Amino acid sequence: NTKLTIPNKSAFYSFGLLLFFLCLCATVLAQELPVPQKYVEDKASIMSDPAEQKLNGYLQELEQKTGAQMIVLTINTTGDIPIDTYAMKLATRWKLGQKGKDNGVLVVIAKDDRAYRVEVGYGLEGMLPDSYCGTIGRTYFVPYFQKGKFDEGIFYGVSVMVYKIAEVNGVKITGMPSIYELMPIVDYATDSPASSPLFSYINYIVHSSTRANMNGNPG
Repeated sequence: NTKLTIPNKSAFYSFGLLLFFLCLCATVLAQELPVPQKYVEDKASIMSDPAEQKLNGYLQELEQKTGAQMIVLTINTTGDIPIDTYAMKLATRWKLGQKGKDNGVLVVIAKDDRAYRVEVGYGLEGMLPDSYCGTIGRTYFVPYFQKGKFDEGIFYGVSVMVYKIAEVNGVKITGMPSIYELMPIVDYATDSPASSPLFSYINYIVHSSTRANMNGNPG
């Protein structure tokens, strides 16, 4: 006869206790950070003043014109807390976006952990699905962060997300670089931005929601 293997109850208890501990730590760490007073909170001091000022301007105008609220937070580390848990707890506490619309975005970069997380509210998931945010991360955050160029990686990656939200809403952000200018030319392009396969893909996903909305389909 086949014997049924019963899992060790102590293992379940230990695992549950670990999860509880991690969530508790994430909550405590999140509570240590007050509600942001500006759109870019560079706690890790990894952004230049010009890049930070530009992003603050873009994000302020984005909220004014679309209602979408995006906050960028840089920290040194989340400690032993997974960055996904940390970002989720912080986004929940800060209650980003408009009430009832859940149209907030929190971008967390942990410098020493070499980790990032884009936490998107339900109201913006159609514009910024996980697959899109993953592409942004692999295209801008990861390669630039690996070279220690946090300033450039954050500026380019966040700007592309701003561009996407603004275009889907049919608005333009003052002084916003074009998608061609946002392409990481130095690291990826061959002969020109338009000839790069990666640029073609980024250009496609940036415009995909707009085309879908024009056809009357969800973004």
